[in-house]
Amino acid sequence: MRALAIMDTLRGITHNLRSQSTARPSGSEETPILDDEFLRTIQRLLDAGETHMVSLSVSVGRGEIWTQHQLKTMLRAGESAHADQLAVAEGEEILPIASITKILVAVAVILAIKGQPSKSAGPDLWANFRGMGHEPLSKLYNLPRKDRMDKTDSMGALADDPTFFDFLVHRESLPSMNHRLLSPTGQPMLLLSQLLDEILGPISLSQNTTDSTGNTSKPTYSNINYSAIALIVEALWDGTFENFMHTTLFGPLEMNSTSIGFPANSTRESHGWVVNSDSKQQRILRPRYRPDGAEAAALGAYSTVKDLDIFFKFISDSLYGKSSIDRAGAEFVRTVLELENEETKYRPLGLYTALHSPEIGSLSINSRNYPKAQFSTYPVLPSQPEEELWTYYMGGTALGCSCATAFNPLEFLHSIVVLTDTSGPVDTADHIMRLILRRLCYLRGVEGMPQNFPDPESVVREVQMAMTQTTKDWHGREADDSKLIETALVVDKDLVGVYKGVGFSQWLVIDREDDGNTSIVVRGPSNNSSFDKLKLVWIDDTRVKICVRPHLAVDTLTSCDWSNLVLKVRSQNRFVSELIRRTSTGEDRYLRQV
Repeated sequence: MRALAIMDTLRGITHNLRSQSTARPSGSEETPILDDEFLRTIQRLLDAGETHMVSLSVSVGRGEIWTQHQLKTMLRAGESAHADQLAVAEGEEILPIASITKILVAVAVILAIKGQPSKSAGPDLWANFRGMGHEPLSKLYNLPRKDRMDKTDSMGALADDPTFFDFLVHRESLPSMNHRLLSPTGQPMLLLSQLLDEILGPISLSQNTTDSTGNTSKPTYSNINYSAIALIVEALWDGTFENFMHTTLFGPLEMNSTSIGFPANSTRESHGWVVNSDSKQQRILRPRYRPDGAEAAALGAYSTVKDLDIFFKFISDSLYGKSSIDRAGAEFVRTVLELENEETKYRPLGLYTALHSPEIGSLSINSRNYPKAQFSTYPVLPSQPEEELWTYYMGGTALGCSCATAFNPLEFLHSIVVLTDTSGPVDTADHIMRLILRRLCYLRGVEGMPQNFPDPESVVREVQMAMTQTTKDWHGREADDSKLIETALVVDKDLVGVYKGVGFSQWLVIDREDDGNTSIVVRGPSNNSSFDKLKLVWIDDTRVKICVRPHLAVDTLTSCDWSNLVLKVRSQNRFVSELIRRTSTGEDRYLRQV
């Protein structure tokens, strides 16, 4: 009865969540999604994208019944498995999950806000969260509490008074400011405790952002939104954000391999892979995201496909009244599935998109760099079926990983998790996810598709095209930097020194190396000691440029927050006194420290 009540409630409120029953060939439910032939196609995608390893979880079903569940780990052809990868079972490789972190955070905070009071004895740990979803962030942060009587800081009102739920689905967005959270090579450099002073205090939502073409627009997606959410959570929770996530979600669901921040007492997750402009793999040390970092709620989680499968099954079970967490009732489910940015269709579980829509890959780095390219926009279904099929799609990329998920808990029941240990010219996880969705639609017998559907060869071609286009552009960028280095001017100005940001705690440390080259290190206020030395060269007597190879710096790619690596130089005679970098939110000024 409870399941029926939940379903009636959901279907009576929204017209977007559709019943998605389709005809299917006889016996299709017994056909494995990941059969040998299909795995060979995935192998070809790994090879085409030079992706070292992929970990997959695919679950499908009908109604509330899951009929199939498969876990699979695959290495690129010719790779010899490393000992650390042989030490765990398939589906249990712990990997950074980049922006997939956001959907875990969204569900946890909605459970805290909308969850029913616990039936167990003891204090209600989430009492402070009741009814706070539609309250302005500044009001929530400034709420008086007995355990915060000595708190002296406060959050000023942001423009338009965005609410907690506004930030959760990016209905209102702070400007993207990854250049304050992360160094050019992705190293975390800001603590959550520093967020208010460094970003939220000075910033205004009324700021417009300017993209690389000079167009002014309002941001529709921002990591800073989730950094702010974590700050509010810590203001309301008796403990750290990491503890909140474990107590609210990871612990009750026994997601034992999932953590906020780098897994404790572990070294296996330190190494990842990148693919350079020559389409060659390189093993690297990944950035170590911190549980207390400002990046934690936006991109700082580590998990496995096995744990993420548990997470999605929890959402489905909650819909049908079978949740393993008794607090997850109808209000929780409705909010998780329906809360929406009406403009972008972004929801707590990601982008809610039809499978015939080009939006299915729009959260990938490929799409951000090439928003109109066929390899970014090709849909799962080449045309609209008689009954539209939808999914909650999420994607994410960081140095040494790419990830994608697709999920729908209604009658077109599916949960797909794709995690790789590689970043580079191609978001391979995104393409594998779309290929699996095509396979699922084929086995479900979606009517009206072309005779060659699901056409896996076309997906292989899209990966090859993405690789060709991106490596070509990367080669061009590297050639420009090489020419700049080879023909670098000798400018008679004293550049070596330490420069501090005006109004924010970020430092540029410039030094002369033994080989005569000039290096620069970008540091933040956290005590991270892993910042990379990068080359700094003169363009002319008023500008210098930071040179970094694109495969080592995701946020330096087109339209990203470190894409402009040119610093304007201001000097008095020979003495350089100030460096200025143009960003999407204005000018970052750095004054020389004496």
